[in-house]
Amino acid sequence: MPQLYNPQRGWVGTCNHKTVGMDYPYYYSSYLAPSYRYRRLTQLLSSPGKKSADEHWQFQRDTINLMAKKIAPLIAKVLIAHDDTKQMGQILSQWNYLDDIDKAAPTIFQSIYRKFALLVFQDELGEDLARTMLDKWVFWEERLEKMVVKGTSPWFDNIHTKDIKETVDKLFHQAALNVAETLGSRLGQDPKKWVWGKVHQLELVSPIRRQGFGKGLVGGGSHSFNGSGETLCCGMYDFNDPFNVTISASLRMVADLGDDDKVLAVLPGGVSGRLFDPHTKDQIKAFIYGDKVYWWLSDAAIKKHSKTTLVLKP
Repeated sequence: MPQLYNPQRGWVGTCNHKTVGMDYPYYYSSYLAPSYRYRRLTQLLSSPGKKSADEHWQFQRDTINLMAKKIAPLIAKVLIAHDDTKQMGQILSQWNYLDDIDKAAPTIFQSIYRKFALLVFQDELGEDLARTMLDKWVFWEERLEKMVVKGTSPWFDNIHTKDIKETVDKLFHQAALNVAETLGSRLGQDPKKWVWGKVHQLELVSPIRRQGFGKGLVGGGSHSFNGSGETLCCGMYDFNDPFNVTISASLRMVADLGDDDKVLAVLPGGVSGRLFDPHTKDQIKAFIYGDKVYWWLSDAAIKKHSKTTLVLKP
């Protein structure tokens, strides 16, 4: 139960990361999120000035990918040096590291880095074991980043090619060629059109009908979705089944403790669990696009903003 009492910096926060220091003497956990999201939170909350409820609302929609900020320039440099991957490299070199639905760079980066990770580990572990390990992002993302930034690791060399020694650059290029083939057949030959929103989708389904006939009728449909597993706007996907979102926010909420009338809050669906009730799906748009939704708390605010009244008579 990590805790801080009146921290000097003026805030506390967690993104499911490791919250104890290296001097903590006891076993804590082996299943902790990579630090990218928390480090971005630290950047935002440590900036000068007081933070408003509206700013906190935007923080939850932040799409800066700090992992990509370190690794994408290294990939871009390699790809630009080869004619068959030059265009992808140029797109990465011009990226501002926002995982937004209208950008091609997130698709290129996530695809290449995913394939690269598999190339690094599958020769030693076998493809099945490598995929099992890689499906748990918490175990390898930051470790692989350190290997990439360092530029050398015994893992980079393919043990099956005795006369060739693979390097990180060779693996990046090999991964990019594979991605060009797979994405080209799926999205067309122009990498500029491989925008994140075409492949990164959030599908909202009802527990009553998750699959098959009628799923679309009771569910909330598929939507292009910003973010990734490395951004505060969380849109994590399964390594072995890219890129549909499997983990995201189940609620976004900001409570201004000085405001007795309302909180900012939105559910990825609506506030009713009853089928075909108008409030079952009416917050989907706000959740996807970041529109502000208020939940009224005080009697006066509820009365002022009420649209309907439900009377229960025993």
